[in-house]
Amino acid sequence: MKKDILLYHIIYILFLNLSFSQNTHLKLKGTDSVSESFLSKINFKKNFEDLKSLQNEIDNVKKEALNLGYFNSHFPSKTKTNDSSYLQKVTLNFRYKKITINYNNTQISDSELNNILDESSKININSFTTHTTQLKNNLNNIIKHLSNKGKVFSNIQLNNIHINTKNVFADLFMNISETNYITNIKIKGYEKFPKKFIKHYLRIKKQQTLNLKDLEEKSEGINSLLFANELKKPEILFTKDSTVIYLYLKKQKSNSFEGFLGFSTNKQSSKLELNGNINLQLINNLNSGEELHLKYQSTENEQKHTNIKLKLPYLFNSPFSLEGELDIFKKDSSFTNNTQAIHTKYTISRNIKTGIGLEFNSSNSLTKNTTNSEDFKRKGYTFSFEHQKQNKQNNLFPYKTRTILKFALATRKTTSQKTTQQNIFISSEYIFKLNKKNSFFLKSENYYLFSKTTLENELHYIGGINSIRGLKENSIPSSQYSIINSEYRIELNKTLYTHTVIDYAVTKNNANNNFDNIFGFGIGFGLRTNNSLLRFIFANSKIKNEQIKFSDSKIHLSLNTKF
Repeated sequence: MKKDILLYHIIYILFLNLSFSQNTHLKLKGTDSVSESFLSKINFKKNFEDLKSLQNEIDNVKKEALNLGYFNSHFPSKTKTNDSSYLQKVTLNFRYKKITINYNNTQISDSELNNILDESSKININSFTTHTTQLKNNLNNIIKHLSNKGKVFSNIQLNNIHINTKNVFADLFMNISETNYITNIKIKGYEKFPKKFIKHYLRIKKQQTLNLKDLEEKSEGINSLLFANELKKPEILFTKDSTVIYLYLKKQKSNSFEGFLGFSTNKQSSKLELNGNINLQLINNLNSGEELHLKYQSTENEQKHTNIKLKLPYLFNSPFSLEGELDIFKKDSSFTNNTQAIHTKYTISRNIKTGIGLEFNSSNSLTKNTTNSEDFKRKGYTFSFEHQKQNKQNNLFPYKTRTILKFALATRKTTSQKTTQQNIFISSEYIFKLNKKNSFFLKSENYYLFSKTTLENELHYIGGINSIRGLKENSIPSSQYSIINSEYRIELNKTLYTHTVIDYAVTKNNANNNFDNIFGFGIGFGLRTNNSLLRFIFANSKIKNEQIKFSDSKIHLSLNTKF
């Protein structure tokens, strides 16, 4: 008896579960070929958990028919074919190609509609005519427009639809909500993120009209910063009297140590010569976005170069940043140059800065026998422009484009005369993406010093891994030069790429006032390992009519480590 009761309960439970898990099915059937073709092109659900969701799907199909211009479509009552299945017949009838919609110009203006509607739409006084194929997109664009004006809870619909022989008319009903303003901005994840970057870098501010599209675009700018990433898109908390923006951020490793090594063979002794650079960047360690750059370079021709830069962004929560620089250059026992500079930069947009500054230069000769070298002091006023766009999604190539323009007006004083000078520095680089694996890198660097007389101890020195590959570091002095660096890059995988090296330069030879042509060529590769990037370049060079010798080839090594 007990066994029979137990068996009964098991069967009852199985039957109950089966009945509750049974789905409701929908079949749509066109009454003609046009209706059948329409149904075959739309993706509609066929299985539902209840009758209400099934009816919602039928209503969605009706809306789809309306959006395509079938305003006279006929959807009779659905019929039940069995316990769990329903049949809905569809007759589309005549398709109207255009619809004229009346609107209230106190709610939306003609000029606004001109920017919202597609080009084929025609705007009249208090009405517009649009193709039915564009109706859905145009209505959605009106909703987006209202949302971007801060009226995020607005909704619209077509009322009073009436039809004559060939035309359709409707009234646009607009339920426009109150404008939402940003009342607070909160950071999640990286709570110590410098708030001044939200105001001046992202341009998100309190009491700003809420624009959903603009907010997402601005928040993506976080990913262009070296010291932070966006974890997910911003979220918004709406209450009766507040609109709170939540930004989800993560602090990023941004300090870096970069070491350069150069190997070459001495033409006279045939011995291996070594030179090197050290470049240390300390970024955002105080959670204020500050940057400290330390660079030291020593070459085999007894040159020593030290450069220190300090950048303080958005000083006193203003759009102005302050940059200071100290540069010391010593050439063997010939002379020492010392430069101090201070610059104020204004942020025009996320990627663009402009600035003005002061530079003080002094040079001291270390020997009396130096040709065309003289002690001097120089004071200059600088004007600068910077544009850069980072590409942090690519671990191998962190910059998509970068441009620096600097112009200086200066006065040089020696013991015998006072000389007015101007100099221009222009550097621009860009990566042309050919396809997923192949790209072309192009960089142009130009420097021009305009002066009645030019001293040897005020020339710029070029050559090496960051200028003309295949030359010794800082081996070419010049007062005017133009350099083009190019690489054809092939990404073998996400951590390894190989590339060609083709460099060309025109430099002014101040010894004879002629211009020399210099070519650099070779091959190289880059390897990303965890937080480091190793670069290897094997290159040679040709100056004027010199013969190319394999023994003159140079090896350039660079290792950049994030920490």
